[in-house]
Amino acid sequence: FQIALATDGDRSFTFFLYHDLQWAGPSYTRPPYAQAGFNAGDGIAFEMLPHSRTADIVRSVNESNVNVPGLFAFRVDRPIIDTGGCSENT
Repeated sequence: FQIALATDGDRSFTFFLYHDLQWAGPSYTRPPYAQAGFNAGDGIAFEMLPHSRTADIVRSVNESNVNVPGLFAFRVDRPIIDTGGCSENT
């Protein structure tokens, strides 16, 4: 997988790209399961990818929040994290 952080000085984004999850393959059939996401460290701002901490984490390679299989985007420069990179008002 790849993680990219991008900013233009005003807006900041986090991108997760999952092409192959070898670390969460069929041999991981019992807890603890893999967890994917990020945490601001403040106990408030965090985002977990779908199926985190479940046996279905391997489905991340086929799912997305921006209609590109395996790609998850989040806008992270504001107090509330915008899933998919933008809010409805943007």
